[in-house]
Amino acid sequence: MSFACALRSVLLLLCWAHAANSIRPSEPRTTSHVETIRIFNKWFASRYNKDAKKPLQLVVNKTVDVGGGYGVYATEDIAAGTPYLRIPNRLLFSLDFLERERSPVATVLKEAKVTHSLLKLNILLQYERFVKGPESYFHDYISIIPHEMDTPSYYTKAEMAELKGTRIEELTEVETKKWWKTFGRLKKDLFATRPRMFPVEVFTWSNFKWAQNIMHTRTIWTDGRPNLIPFLDMINCQELPDPDRIHKTVAEDGHAVTYAPWEFKKGQQVFENYGQKNRHYFVHHGFSLERNSQDCLDLLILPFVEKVLLKSATEDVRRIFFDTIIKHQLPYSLDKEFCLKPTGIPDEAMQTLRIVALLKSGRNSLHYDIRLSPPPKVEAAAHDLVIDWCHFFLEGFRTSHEEDEELLKEEGLSFRFRQIVKYRLAQKRLAVAVVRYVDLLARAELARKVVTGTVNYDEAPKDGFWIDEQK
Repeated sequence: MSFACALRSVLLLLCWAHAANSIRPSEPRTTSHVETIRIFNKWFASRYNKDAKKPLQLVVNKTVDVGGGYGVYATEDIAAGTPYLRIPNRLLFSLDFLERERSPVATVLKEAKVTHSLLKLNILLQYERFVKGPESYFHDYISIIPHEMDTPSYYTKAEMAELKGTRIEELTEVETKKWWKTFGRLKKDLFATRPRMFPVEVFTWSNFKWAQNIMHTRTIWTDGRPNLIPFLDMINCQELPDPDRIHKTVAEDGHAVTYAPWEFKKGQQVFENYGQKNRHYFVHHGFSLERNSQDCLDLLILPFVEKVLLKSATEDVRRIFFDTIIKHQLPYSLDKEFCLKPTGIPDEAMQTLRIVALLKSGRNSLHYDIRLSPPPKVEAAAHDLVIDWCHFFLEGFRTSHEEDEELLKEEGLSFRFRQIVKYRLAQKRLAVAVVRYVDLLARAELARKVVTGTVNYDEAPKDGFWIDEQK
């Protein structure tokens, strides 16, 4: 090793030792929201405009649309498809930046072989907020991001009970348990072995959970690496007039460049469409969109099949059902969630329901290739089962569609409760839309039979379906 390299290693070690000895938890912020916004806007604009091709066209301001109370507004007209944000890499809260700045924590994480990029970013965020505090380069940014979260992992038991009928509680519990296990490993293998770098009063479960929520709600990926991107991550989500225009940020010439998904006039709030289902938004962000063409009704099929067939079936019928499932290579369908949309029902779901319809009508499903068109009467019965499946889902809620609509008219609802009602109402509307879609399919088939003269007028329609089996 050369003298220069040795000297550099010693200096780095001394810097780390100084940082470790001076660690103390930072003080909680006392600045008002208005002042926090003003400080952030000033901090960001002064750094952004240093080498920008054109000055920043946006400003963060208060809004009543979201729980955090922040939105991003255009200060000039923005044309659709144009790059309206070119954020230099030095303003990204990223592993690259912190490693280049020789953050002592980044160095230790490398030595400890912590490889998961989001996990490393989580630990670095805790260090910058709770240890460095006002001395952090990103202090004015960290001050404006939420310090209190409204995601389901922070819900009370009473709030979670309002989501009965959905799988939000189950999914949140699974995810939180994973986080707890990860925190336990970190506490044992990293924090406990380096108490000066990671003080026990700072690197707690509460702070880890907060940082993990920030990772899930605000991370934007460029070139396969996670970043917290100041300003961009304060733009609220909304589906715009063209739902196919999804958020686009790419790495270009040392910048994170974001292209406008739509045109925005001066003074308008700017939105991005992140193209996710409402359940993803709700679990990870704590909100849902009223208009969301990406959304679908995620339903497990096995509980429904248990209710309508298997609970009362003989051993022979149960055996035939599972043998048919295996014959058609559908075993995973029983544990799988199906995404039902008011534009189509997944093939695997229809195949499983055809088996149920055949068995309920007294036929042996092993004698049929359920991938092909079954007898019309069986296909109609399978579509009836889709409707029953949706009703089975709706029965799981504590409130009706109409009751939720009335609740949303009330003033003074908390942000969390309003989001809960909006989410479950969106799920109910989807179920109703799927029922209408299946009903329209049946009416279209009935009309075709009337035109072709193949309809059997001796059979009555059921729930909008004309049940007719050709001889």
